[in-house]
Amino acid sequence: MENSASPLTPEEELFRKGFNDGYILEKHSPKMLKEIMADQKDSKLPFIEGMKAGGREYKRQQVLVIASGKGNEKDRNIER
Repeated sequence: MENSASPLTPEEELFRKGFNDGYILEKHSPKMLKEIMADQKDSKLPFIEGMKAGGREYKRQQVLVIASGKGNEKDRNIER
């Protein structure tokens, strides 16, 4: 099947890369992402904006998982 989506602009590609990196950092090293974002808080670069959005998306998904009850005990911070 042919992909009908138009190619991404360079700015969109940078945003996408930043989004993915931000998502992964929030998941595996949220402290590092927070430190990076503290240094870049006023930046409007597509990569940095993508990192912010990716970190927010990971947090949003975690809230939904916990709220739905589908997370494991570690996700819900419950000891058994």
